[in-house]
Parts: sequence; C-alpha cells; structure tokens
Amino acid sequence: MTALRKYEEHYTISDWESWKDRWELIDGMPYCVSPAPSGKHQLISSLLGTELTLGIRKSTCRKCKVFQPVDWHISKDTIVEPDLIILCTPFSGSRLMQVPAAVFEILSPSTRQKDKTVKFDLYESQGVQHYTMVDSETESLESFSLNADGRYELSGTGPVLSLQIENCLISIDFSSIWEEARS
Repeated sequence: MTALRKYEEHYTISDWESWKDRWELIDGMPYCVSPAPSGKHQLISSLLGTELTLGIRKSTCRKCKVFQPVDWHISKDTIVEPDLIILCTPFSGSRLMQVPAAVFEILSPSTRQKDKTVKFDLYESQGVQHYTMVDSETESLESFSLNADGRYELSGTGPVLSLQIENCLISIDFSSIWEEARS
C-alpha cells in the first residue's frame, strides 16, 4: 500500500513581498488578512492603542511605545501583523525585527482560531512577555504572561488589564472601551 502525501507549498518572505493584499506568513503557510477588519474591530484597536499610550505615559516606561499594526519579520518564512504591540526598544524602518514586550490581537470571526492557536504558539515561542486576546463579541479578554519556564499562563481576564512591563505597571480599564464601542 502506498502512503499518500499531502502536498503543501512552503513560502518565504521573498514570496510574500510580491503578493497583493495583506497576508501573514507563519512557518511558510500563508494567511490572508484582507479585507480590512470591521469598524468595531478598528474602533476597539484605536481605543486600546490610546489607552495603552496613556497608561505608558502615566508609568515610568518612557521608552515603551505602542504601534498598530506593524509587520513583524520573525524569520525567513514568518511575518505577522499583530493588531497592536508594545515595544520598549528603538524601532525604525518598515518592518519590526525584534520581539515586542506585548502583543494584542482583537479576535474576529476570520482570525479567532488562528489567534487562539497558531499565533498563541508563535508568540510564546518568540518570547513575547504578554499576549492579550480581546474579544469584541463577548466583550472579554484573556491575557497571558510568560512564566519562568517560558510558557504562557493566564494572567488576567479583565475588565481591568494590568501588565508588568520591565519595571512598570500599565493598567487599562476595558469598561470604557466596551462602552464606547457599543455606542
């Protein structure tokens, strides 16, 4: 009996650079991120970005900045576009080449499964200290932080999100974000 082999293409960043529309590439597997997210998704992203920036300003993490969205070039066959990141090292150019301190993904019907599995594993393997998934449908969040073994542990479910980044505590109350996103 002959074993059947599943044929899968393996793409690289050089392939990705020639594609139209917006794509992520994870371990050589393409994921389309077009069309643009819904209005509610974009509003939550904008509100969260503002709240995170204000939270950073209130703390002593002056070197940390919020970016949304940015192409994070991880390897020759992996580039992703997180909804928001917190970066505490200098960044210039069009692609991020270093690991962010925190990543935020706003779940949508088309990305929910990928964000909860593939990206969860990817961010954990890259050493992203904090990964938060924001669910606009249920108005909830799950925040994970790396433990001493380099594995994610659930660190918060809201409505107040507290992140310890470097020696700074950043606290965000999602109640106002949910309220504004509903109106």
